Amino acid sequence: RLADAMAGATPIAMRIVYGVMVLACCILAFIQLDSIWGIEATMAAARPEATSNAADFIVDDELAQEIIGVISDMQNMEHRLSELEQSIQAFSYEVGVEHTISDSSASAASVTAAPPTAAGGSGAAGSPAESSMRIHGRFRHDGTCGQPLGLGAVVECDPHSKKPCCSSKGKCGGTKADCTCKDCVDYRAVHPVHDYEDHRHHKGDAPGNSTVVVIIPFRDREGHLVAFKQYWRWFAEAGNHPRKVNRWEVIVVEQFDSVTFNRGWNFNVGFAIVTGRSAASPDIDPSMKIAFDCAVIQDIDYLPEKGVDYADCAVPIQLSSEIDRYHWKTPYLKSAGGIVGMNKKHWEKINGFGNNYFGWGGEDDELYHRLRLNKLLKGDCFPYCKGKNDEMIGKKIALKRPRPGHGRFSGKYMHSANHTKRITDAAAYDRNVKMLEEIEAGSDRWKRDGLSDLSFRILWHEVDTSQSAEGVIYHLYKVHRGPSPFDLKEIHIAVPFGLCAERSDSSGGKWAVSTMGPGIAWDITSLRSLATKVLVDAGGSCSGFVSKSMSFVLVDRRSGMAKILTDGDPRFLIVFYRSLRSPDDGLIIADGRARDEIRKDMTAAQAFVSPTNQMTICEAKMKTGGPKYSIHMGSVCTGQGWVKTEGGEFRAYAKPRQGLMPITFCDQEKYWTQRIVKGESCDKTWFGLKWKRAGTFWAERGKSFCVSSRKSTGTEDLSFSRVQHTDHCKETTDEGKFVEDFTFSSVSDQVSSLSAITICIGRGIKTTTTTKAPEKEGGKEHEESEKEHDEAPREKFLRISANPAVCDEEHFELIARFPARRSSAALPSDRLFCVGAPSDERHHVLREGRHCEGKGLQFAIPTTAPPQISDSSAAAAQRQRVCVEGFSVTVGPDCKGGISFDTPSVADLAASIAAGGSQASQSKPLFTLVEEDSKCFGFVCDDVVQSLAPQ
Repeated sequence: RLADAMAGATPIAMRIVYGVMVLACCILAFIQLDSIWGIEATMAAARPEATSNAADFIVDDELAQEIIGVISDMQNMEHRLSELEQSIQAFSYEVGVEHTISDSSASAASVTAAPPTAAGGSGAAGSPAESSMRIHGRFRHDGTCGQPLGLGAVVECDPHSKKPCCSSKGKCGGTKADCTCKDCVDYRAVHPVHDYEDHRHHKGDAPGNSTVVVIIPFRDREGHLVAFKQYWRWFAEAGNHPRKVNRWEVIVVEQFDSVTFNRGWNFNVGFAIVTGRSAASPDIDPSMKIAFDCAVIQDIDYLPEKGVDYADCAVPIQLSSEIDRYHWKTPYLKSAGGIVGMNKKHWEKINGFGNNYFGWGGEDDELYHRLRLNKLLKGDCFPYCKGKNDEMIGKKIALKRPRPGHGRFSGKYMHSANHTKRITDAAAYDRNVKMLEEIEAGSDRWKRDGLSDLSFRILWHEVDTSQSAEGVIYHLYKVHRGPSPFDLKEIHIAVPFGLCAERSDSSGGKWAVSTMGPGIAWDITSLRSLATKVLVDAGGSCSGFVSKSMSFVLVDRRSGMAKILTDGDPRFLIVFYRSLRSPDDGLIIADGRARDEIRKDMTAAQAFVSPTNQMTICEAKMKTGGPKYSIHMGSVCTGQGWVKTEGGEFRAYAKPRQGLMPITFCDQEKYWTQRIVKGESCDKTWFGLKWKRAGTFWAERGKSFCVSSRKSTGTEDLSFSRVQHTDHCKETTDEGKFVEDFTFSSVSDQVSSLSAITICIGRGIKTTTTTKAPEKEGGKEHEESEKEHDEAPREKFLRISANPAVCDEEHFELIARFPARRSSAALPSDRLFCVGAPSDERHHVLREGRHCEGKGLQFAIPTTAPPQISDSSAAAAQRQRVCVEGFSVTVGPDCKGGISFDTPSVADLAASIAAGGSQASQSKPLFTLVEEDSKCFGFVCDDVVQSLAPQ
């Protein structure tokens, strides 16, 4: 803004304004320091007199927030001052202001302004042509260079011209002597132009009618999206100047599942939609196709500053060449991450991104190699050139990047938005590394993996035209990976007629059960309206009560796990939808009780659990004195080089629990070591190193695991804590002994007291191979011969399990899945069954309860009458008949023979919810209500589902 306002000003004026601004900043800094002194005085007054221990000093929340605010203001002021300095220094030679420079003077004071006349003459200054020379921006038309422009700037040579180098004689030239001498400056290195013909052509064809497609890979960033729209409204008008982009089509692609985020796949989906690639999805409509000039992958939390040209895509370009996080550079020379633009032809030539890079990292590195293998790298060593004589200058080894000052992207605008925690997956990381190594070695997998084999379904599409006046249209898509339909209309919703009476709970009485239908509810308000409609359509009433007071219990029928949806967590409904393997697995039960009441009644019915969290002890090699140790929340070690220690698994709570011991692990980010202490905090400094709290868990007191620490007097990176299973606690290293600090034990989940269980019956499939010996010729085997394997007929065997890992594994052919009760929670009217295996331990055998011997899996099937339902809910009340005879299983209303039983219906499952008040303990729900301490991408974390399953 300052640069714009000062157009035409002299360098002297710029210096005066700059000095005033510095003075103003100093005054503001003094005011802030005065505030800090005031806070210090308050802190001194609040400090307890009886202690000098800093750890005993507690600052109240309001005071802490004030301190944080002051520090933040100081940091922002420092950043803006730095930007102001850069803007003023760049102004005189970047904005194209014309100046008159005297040939006889090298002083900045001799520079005077010469405003152009209407006819384009020399201006009112009337300087003689023979003693002065007109220049535009930083170049002189007489071919001289090196004269100072003020503020550290000098007259340069045009890097786009045939004479890009300033020789030692102060003349622009293009010979080797002009460019490589000791005092010469090659401005192609200072302001690299990676493809001169393309750049010159594009610079001249800026009619302002370009259409740019901006594709944003997206999930759980609603706050960022709101801020992005506000910012883009400004950028489309003021930041896009001179205006080259007339039409912005912003494609927000939301990955609608619970697997690890896949940035590259999301971009491919958006590109396939706008280019009308119907082979990728049958849901792509011709109206979704967009004609465009450039397509850009855009990270939602990094925004362009003024001057970034999104219409520059004659060759592939990394628009984000100057990122605040990386000190206004790219993270490394061969980076292809961040904001990258190409035209349609080039995106299709490289086949887009790879589709299988899950997690953060890898997809952008492979993009670099896709460009390299297709000879589309048009940039040199900028911004990592080692001086003006770097031998890499001019060699096409990296992505093209904009000239300095025109590739600036900042994350500062998004600092106030809530960032989604990046949940990493070590197994996915290892797969990413392997794929990257393949393509680095020249693999042609890129030809088959990308746009060409893309497959997805569009679940929802919305167009936002609120910024159409600024030329910006938003297209929001929710997409699901794979070719199979994922129709949310199939989710069931159950509403009790009891909501119309005085009772608020959902147990007993008549039910209305329906599928969601076309009116998909995306939030709790619309879900209440939908539930009201279901009830009214079935003959109920009292819509006012229902729409205002209703809570919901969300049930995943596949796992038998449920959670409560209330106004406090509006996003959780979306998490539930996208976590379903199939929409038919979803059941939503309306309930008039508040969250605490539902939880209390489900607890009384032995159907509520607050599970522990899986914790993993990891270790990594060190050059000396290793290994180092760390505690990771989850079932895997995250990050490169970390592996699970022997016996390094335990379970703990992530929130306080009465009677349990808090343990905190703190990171030392310089060496990535950990300090592990008892309590809920750790010292900010320990043995000369700074430590940052990474997490706290609550464990049992015991001696299963030991924590010890080492204070190294040699190398500071060897001072850290280790945690091990007790069997390994006495081990030492050559770099010094670890001194034991404390011990603890794992927490056990009380799952045996739960009433519900989910059973699956299917066929396990085992494929065996036979081996042929290689043929011999002349007594010797062919050197080229290898062992040949013939696949024998696949053997199928009966499997019955309550373990989701077994039911969902690749070599399991599911026949039936249904809710049941644990035998310990069976009602007198239930039928008891048990599962045994013969001596070969392959085929499972299903037996009636009277033939069970108390071993193996046991479960109970309800035989009570179906709940009362409305006439429109008949389909939801149908029970599935299962017949098992020997090792054979059939399903259907007419199956006969062996053991047969009817599995609970959707209506049975809904009606089993715990009754309210004193009747709660008599209820036996067919699902389990779960309330976790920590969150994951899914509805219920995988390790929790596994831990609650019968072992």
